Amino acid sequence: MKREDMEETVLDMAKKLRAYADAVHGPTHARIAAVETHLQKLEDKIDENHKKLREEIREDLLQISAVQIRAAEVFEKGKEIIHILLNAGLAIKKSKVKRPAHEIQFLGVK
Repeated sequence: MKREDMEETVLDMAKKLRAYADAVHGPTHARIAAVETHLQKLEDKIDENHKKLREEIREDLLQISAVQIRAAEVFEKGKEIIHILLNAGLAIKKSKVKRPAHEIQFLGVK
């Protein structure tokens, strides 16, 4: 056998091996790429859900804060009203004063 024939044979074998490797590994690479794409989509969804959740929590905290401020205002107004009533000479039974004041039992004028 001539050296040229041998080189062609080696080159042909190398090409065949490459084609075989591509045929065997091609589907695996395609599956890996599909999994990577799917994982990226999941990561994006998780990030989006985290952003939404953070915004919802922020809104809830703002609402809680607003309710606390209003409750404090109502409590202060109730204290002012009771103080005005006491200064006006009305007797108030403290056990009947509920905070925030829903009912006040008047005992009469002092």
